[in-house]
Amino acid sequence: MFLRLALLLLLASPASAGDDYLIYLHGRIVEGSDGRPVHPEYGVYDHPAIVQAFENVGFTVLSEIRPADTDGLAYADRVADQVDSLIALGIEPESISVVGMSKGGGIALATSMK
Repeated sequence: MFLRLALLLLLASPASAGDDYLIYLHGRIVEGSDGRPVHPEYGVYDHPAIVQAFENVGFTVLSEIRPADTDGLAYADRVADQVDSLIALGIEPESISVVGMSKGGGIALATSMK
Protein backbone atom coordinates (compact mmCIF):
# COMPACT_ATOMS: atom_id res chain seq x y z
CA MET A 1 0.00 0.00 0.00
CA PHE A 2 2.79 2.46 0.90
CA LEU A 3 4.54 1.78 -2.40
CA ARG A 4 1.33 2.45 -4.35
CA LEU A 5 0.74 5.73 -2.52
CA ALA A 6 4.31 6.89 -3.09
CA LEU A 7 4.08 6.06 -6.79
CA LEU A 8 0.76 7.85 -7.18
CA LEU A 9 2.24 10.98 -5.63
CA LEU A 10 5.31 10.78 -7.82
CA LEU A 11 3.31 10.14 -10.98
CA ALA A 12 1.02 13.09 -10.25
CA SER A 13 3.64 15.37 -11.88
CA PRO A 14 3.12 15.29 -15.64
CA ALA A 15 6.11 14.49 -17.83
CA SER A 16 6.77 16.21 -21.13
CA ALA A 17 6.37 13.67 -23.88
CA GLY A 18 9.46 12.32 -25.55
CA ASP A 19 12.59 13.82 -24.08
CA ASP A 20 12.39 13.22 -20.33
CA TYR A 21 14.65 10.54 -18.92
CA LEU A 22 14.09 8.90 -15.57
CA ILE A 23 16.59 6.69 -13.79
CA TYR A 24 14.57 4.55 -11.37
CA LEU A 25 16.37 2.91 -8.45
CA HIS A 26 14.40 0.15 -6.74
CA GLY A 27 14.35 -0.88 -3.09
CA ARG A 28 16.77 -3.35 -1.50
CA ILE A 29 14.26 -6.20 -1.61
CA VAL A 30 14.55 -6.27 -5.41
CA GLU A 31 18.34 -6.73 -5.42
CA GLY A 32 19.34 -10.05 -6.91
CA SER A 33 15.72 -11.02 -7.61
CA ASP A 34 13.63 -11.65 -10.69
CA GLY A 35 12.14 -8.16 -10.31
CA ARG A 36 9.00 -9.29 -8.46
CA PRO A 37 10.04 -10.25 -4.92
CA VAL A 38 7.37 -10.73 -2.28
CA HIS A 39 7.54 -8.98 1.09
CA PRO A 40 5.70 -10.91 3.82
CA GLU A 41 3.80 -7.82 4.98
CA TYR A 42 3.57 -5.55 1.93
CA GLY A 43 3.25 -8.09 -0.89
CA VAL A 44 4.78 -8.01 -4.35
CA TYR A 45 7.28 -5.31 -5.29
CA ASP A 46 6.58 -5.30 -9.01
CA HIS A 47 9.63 -3.62 -10.54
CA PRO A 48 8.52 -4.19 -14.17
CA ALA A 49 5.11 -2.62 -13.46
CA ILE A 50 6.72 0.40 -11.81
CA VAL A 51 8.98 0.93 -14.82
CA GLN A 52 5.98 0.56 -17.14
CA ALA A 53 3.99 3.12 -15.12
CA PHE A 54 6.75 5.70 -15.60
CA GLU A 55 6.92 4.90 -19.31
CA ASN A 56 3.15 5.25 -19.57
CA VAL A 57 3.36 8.88 -18.46
CA GLY A 58 6.04 9.72 -21.02
CA PHE A 59 9.43 8.98 -19.49
CA THR A 60 12.25 7.09 -21.13
CA VAL A 61 13.17 4.88 -18.18
CA LEU A 62 16.59 3.53 -17.33
CA SER A 63 16.44 0.92 -14.59
CA GLU A 64 18.24 -2.29 -13.84
CA ILE A 65 18.06 -4.80 -11.04
CA ARG A 66 21.12 -4.44 -8.88
CA PRO A 67 23.03 -7.50 -7.64
CA ALA A 68 22.28 -8.62 -4.07
CA ASP A 69 24.04 -6.60 -1.36
CA THR A 70 25.08 -3.80 -3.71
CA ASP A 71 27.18 -1.05 -2.09
CA GLY A 72 24.88 1.95 -2.43
CA LEU A 73 27.59 4.61 -2.42
CA ALA A 74 29.59 2.81 -5.10
CA TYR A 75 26.42 2.36 -7.14
CA ALA A 76 25.75 6.10 -6.90
CA ASP A 77 28.98 6.60 -8.88
CA ARG A 78 27.58 4.35 -11.59
CA VAL A 79 24.33 6.33 -11.70
CA ALA A 80 26.24 9.63 -11.84
CA ASP A 81 28.17 8.22 -14.81
CA GLN A 82 24.82 7.36 -16.49
CA VAL A 83 23.66 10.95 -15.98
CA ASP A 84 26.96 12.27 -17.40
CA SER A 85 26.58 9.96 -20.41
CA LEU A 86 23.08 11.26 -21.12
CA ILE A 87 24.33 14.84 -20.92
CA ALA A 88 27.23 13.97 -23.26
CA LEU A 89 24.63 12.67 -25.73
CA GLY A 90 22.98 16.10 -25.72
CA ILE A 91 20.20 15.47 -23.22
CA GLU A 92 19.50 18.62 -21.21
CA PRO A 93 20.19 18.16 -17.47
CA GLU A 94 16.69 19.40 -16.61
CA SER A 95 15.31 16.50 -18.68
CA ILE A 96 16.97 13.91 -16.44
CA SER A 97 15.47 12.74 -13.14
CA VAL A 98 16.90 10.21 -10.68
CA VAL A 99 14.36 8.72 -8.29
CA GLY A 100 14.21 5.72 -6.02
CA MET A 101 12.37 3.91 -3.27
CA SER A 102 13.89 2.74 0.01
CA LYS A 103 17.57 1.91 -0.60
CA GLY A 104 17.14 3.26 -4.12
CA GLY A 105 16.09 6.60 -2.63
CA GLY A 106 19.32 6.67 -0.64
CA ILE A 107 21.29 5.93 -3.77
CA ALA A 108 19.45 8.71 -5.62
CA LEU A 109 20.36 11.12 -2.82
CA ALA A 110 24.01 10.01 -2.93
CA THR A 111 23.99 10.42 -6.71
CA SER A 112 22.86 14.04 -6.33
CA MET A 113 26.02 14.76 -4.33
CA LYS A 114 28.36 13.50 -7.07
